[in-house]
Amino acid sequence: MLMDLPWTEKYRPHKLIDVIGQESIINRLIEFVKNENFPNMIFAGSAGIGKTTCAIAMANDLYKEEKSSAFKELNASVTPNTPILIKKSNKINKTTIGAISDLYFNGNNTDKYAYPKDLEILSINKKTLKIEFLPIKNISRHKVSRIRKISMESSTITTTLNHSIIIIDSNGKFKSIKAEKLDINDSLISFKTLNEFNNNILSNIEIDDNNNSNSNNKIILKTNNRQEIKNTLSFKQSSKNITEKIYKENILLNNSKNFSSNSENLIELYSNNNFIYKPISSTLVISPNNILKVNEKLESSQISNNLITAKPFVEFLKTINIKFNWEYELNHSLYYKKNNCIEKQTILHILDQINNKKLLKKQEEKLNYLKLLAMSDIYSLIIKNIIDKDYKGYVYDVSVPNSEMFWGGETPILLHNSDTRGIDIIRGEVKEFAKTIALSKVPIKIIFLDEADSLTSDAQHALRRTMEKFSAETRFILSANYASKIIEPIQSRCIVFRFKLLNEKDIKKYIERVAKAENLEINENAIQALIYISEGDLRKLTNIMQTASLKDNKITERAIYEISARAKPKEIQSMIRYAVSKDFEGAKKELDRLILNYGMSGEDILVQCYKEIQNMDLDEHMKLIIISNIGETNFRIIEGANERIQLEAMIANIAIMKNK
Repeated sequence: MLMDLPWTEKYRPHKLIDVIGQESIINRLIEFVKNENFPNMIFAGSAGIGKTTCAIAMANDLYKEEKSSAFKELNASVTPNTPILIKKSNKINKTTIGAISDLYFNGNNTDKYAYPKDLEILSINKKTLKIEFLPIKNISRHKVSRIRKISMESSTITTTLNHSIIIIDSNGKFKSIKAEKLDINDSLISFKTLNEFNNNILSNIEIDDNNNSNSNNKIILKTNNRQEIKNTLSFKQSSKNITEKIYKENILLNNSKNFSSNSENLIELYSNNNFIYKPISSTLVISPNNILKVNEKLESSQISNNLITAKPFVEFLKTINIKFNWEYELNHSLYYKKNNCIEKQTILHILDQINNKKLLKKQEEKLNYLKLLAMSDIYSLIIKNIIDKDYKGYVYDVSVPNSEMFWGGETPILLHNSDTRGIDIIRGEVKEFAKTIALSKVPIKIIFLDEADSLTSDAQHALRRTMEKFSAETRFILSANYASKIIEPIQSRCIVFRFKLLNEKDIKKYIERVAKAENLEINENAIQALIYISEGDLRKLTNIMQTASLKDNKITERAIYEISARAKPKEIQSMIRYAVSKDFEGAKKELDRLILNYGMSGEDILVQCYKEIQNMDLDEHMKLIIISNIGETNFRIIEGANERIQLEAMIANIAIMKNK
């Protein structure tokens, strides 16, 4: 029903004539629809100003009921319960891709993308093969009806059928392959250096020494974040590390009599006055006196993390002359016969028999790379089972520039990030749809690529070739925040429409339209607050209005600032004026009020300070000093420094500089 829709969809124009603002662009698009012919286009501009709306509205006007067969958007992602390791402000946490997405989408039910700041995900360096954290550019999501569950020896990973997973090809290089093309006994990639990251996670967990539980087979672990400890325990290696952490901190007593049980032990986790029961099989041995000891059986891992797919090594060995019976070595390897994998020590022993001096330069480079691969922390996991099943809900993906890969899963599997940004989707689904014959009355189809400026360079070049080859039957609309990030050969094949920020008159018109339809009371102060906070982004504005209306149909200025976690301009200016006038205590009180009353983060405060500086009656030299301090403080916070200390240091420094 229409009333059940989020307002961003409920009030999204379905026809070009209903779009607010962007008059010159709308008029041109209407002419294109009338002529049923148009060039490739780039829609460039900020978020929430009508780029996606115009593309969809144009398709509605052009194709009408035939839109579904002639207009295409593409996505590929993993399910929300996929575990990931992330780092924010130099703190490592294990969470799920769904949980982190919920945090950054912040209850918004319509946005396709979120743009986290200072957030990194565990990935891999393509050149050095080192496991490392890399920045996330954006998080994307969409809904699907079908997913694939892939089971390995120790864990599972669930993705959409067209999401790509990384494998090692015959050259030893990383190659992406769609989940739907994987089969039982294929090998995926994991890594074995979890301890470094788990120890960091475990630093946030403490043991409750005041355990008053009457049960002898329980302990209580405390943390400020219930989900954090729950997620940590989902790693078997982490469970072992918890017991090792307890052991190292001398919580074990000497001569303790161990209590063992054939049933699964229960660990009782205490957090925020809630109890969580998590079964951990064969992980902890509990003593009658609540004394813990590491189960020695865990010293040998159930997962063989010393295996690597044999194919690239075999292919290389076939191309060189080597006075060593490497085939004999391989054939006597249990794992090679069973699943085409080989122990790393075995393959390194074989590679060490090769005389480098007799190799060509390219062969020597290949040998060095294969040794690097064999000595790296990555290893192969064999697929044991595959199940396709129905699914209703969001799936998610992250964009990791340069690497284009991230680790996800209980035992981490190397996944290809954001297929909509990579070359595979251009060569695959985009090309397949582009070459089909249009079944609609209009003889051309539209492929709409949102966030096209996030496409990799290789993907953009592949797209350029596709645009050329299928120009007779397909048109492309590329949406981008920054048209300059799209390569020149594509720009030269498109008309670039630059969407401008909506002016105050247009925003007011939209607010009044929504308020009238929803029977809301909203005064001029509240309208001005919406205009100030939204900064021309109608999507943000609509979400704030809907949230504010849930409590009362009378929307106030105060409610708008509270919902958006933004301060009134005069409150930000007041803090700055206290600092400029050398009143540190006054400025500090205003800072405390901003943090306590609005729950503003350090970055939010800095962004609003920067905005308000432009509107304050200060001399130019003082403005330069403050802006310089804002920039320096922002950098330090991003690098992981304490927000509160840095913000107070900033206002102190402004006061000191004024004295000078």
